[in-house]
Formats: sequence, structure tokens, C-alpha cells
Amino acid sequence: MFERTGSAGRQSAHVQEVLASPDAAQRMLAFFQPGAQPTGPAS
Repeated sequence: MFERTGSAGRQSAHVQEVLASPDAAQRMLAFFQPGAQPTGPAS
């Protein structure tokens, strides 16, 4: 169980970073629209 907590923590931090970014709305739309090309710089 504990070996997975580090990975879960990193994934949670990444999601928080994505949601707090200035382009969060565009990134969320791109995630939920398969085949859509993301706009802006890749991170």
C-alpha cells in the first residue's frame, strides 16, 4: 500500500498544477475532447 502513495501524491500534485495553470480551461477541454489538438506550449 505505501509504495503506491508516492505515485498517487505525484499524480495529485500534477493535477493540481494543471488545474491552477492560466490555461486550465483549454487543457481540460482538450482532455475531454478526444482527437482535439492542444493549443499553446506543451508542458
